[in-house]
Parts: sequence; structure tokens; C-alpha cells
Amino acid sequence: MTSKPTIQNVDRADPRVIAAACAERRLFDHYGLDPQVHDIEHQDPEIRVRTLEVGSGPPLLLVPGGPGEAFHFAPLMAQLQGWRLITFDRPGGAMSDAVDHREVDLRQFAVSILTAVLDYFELDQVPVLASSMGGLWSLWLALDRPERVSSMVQFSCPALVLGTSAPAPMRVMSVPYINSLAFRLFLADSPEKAASVLGMLGCSEGTVDALPDQYLETMYRMFNLPAPIIMAFADGNSATTARRQS
Repeated sequence: MTSKPTIQNVDRADPRVIAAACAERRLFDHYGLDPQVHDIEHQDPEIRVRTLEVGSGPPLLLVPGGPGEAFHFAPLMAQLQGWRLITFDRPGGAMSDAVDHREVDLRQFAVSILTAVLDYFELDQVPVLASSMGGLWSLWLALDRPERVSSMVQFSCPALVLGTSAPAPMRVMSVPYINSLAFRLFLADSPEKAASVLGMLGCSEGTVDALPDQYLETMYRMFNLPAPIIMAFADGNSATTARRQS
């Protein structure tokens, strides 16, 4: 790509961003976690990637799926004792700046972001645990920079591998005009709605019921940040852009 992609920066002084950060802090407190927040200044494109670091021990990189919010890992992180856990909000999710995925080489962009995270923490090589879209990003990293990945765990199906495609509701969100209506179905406009959204995404009733109120509150707050969600559902040639309600 020769021209600069469209970027939307997260305003950390926005009351909605502050509320989301506070809700996330309460969630991590619930699990007894004290993440250190780092902002990585990524170049080309120039965006800020919000990164969380928890614990001590050998490093483990966690790459989130979906829109890319790191907070979803909180319940798992509480179980991974003895590791230095590093995760981040993928650009366009939660409190990392957003880049229009239709205007970048998505594979190159993903590898660049992951490499920037590893370089920031001075990690020559690291094991990776990933989910869904984060799984695709991690596979791209392993293929393009194999010396940076020591091992990998995929705990859900990597997005778009072996000819797979996005789930039907996500494909609907790629259709112009219809996408804004479809997106509202997945917009958690209350903590209670967040629980129903998880159900629509395939979580069992028992799993949802076991989540603490702090998780649902954080999900609600993150889904209603003012920045756009920019989600790619293909190999970089096509993507879906859906905007949160302002």
C-alpha cells in the first residue's frame, strides 16, 4: 500500500474510555491480577497499541480473537501462574488505536504489530497462545518470522484457515447498509445484553452464568467505546468495518 491508511486514535480522556478502563480494572481485581499497562508506539502506520503485562516467569504471549479486546483473557490469566503474561488490544479493539483493515496489507500489518510487541519487551522468541483472529495473526507470525515463535497453542479454530470463512452473522456485517443493522444485534448496550451476545456467539448458558458481573460490565463498556471496530474477515483483500454508536 502506498497511501497512509485511515487511523482513528483513542481519546484516553473521553469519559467512556475512562469508564471502560475502570471496569476492566475491577475485572482484573476480581481475579487477583495487577496488569501493568504499556503503550507501544507502532510506526507505519503510526498508532498506539495498548499492552498488558501480568506476573513473572518465562514469557507467554496471548493474542486475542474477535474484535481484539485483551480483557477476555482475564479468567484464563488467573489460572496461568508462574508465567509473565503479555497480551494486547489488537488495533481497532478496546483501547488500541484503529486502522482501516481494507487499506493495509493485513498479513504484513499483523506480523508488524506482533513483532513490535515482542521487540518492545525485548523478547527474541516466545511461546504464543491465541484464539480465532488472533490465531490467524499468530500463524502469520510463525510463517513469516519463525525465529520469533518457540511454540504455539490454538485454543479455538484460527480464523479463515483451510478455506474456512467467518460465521454467517459476521459475513452479514460485510454487506453495505445491512451491516450497521446487523452490528446492533451484537452491540452490548447493557451488561445484561452482553450476556446474551455471548450466547449468540456460541457460549453455553453455564459458561455465561459462571462469568462475574465485572466481566459483563467490562464487555458492555468496551463495546460502547467511541472508536470504530474495524474487523477483517478475509486475507486483506476485503474486510468489515462497523462503527460503534457515538
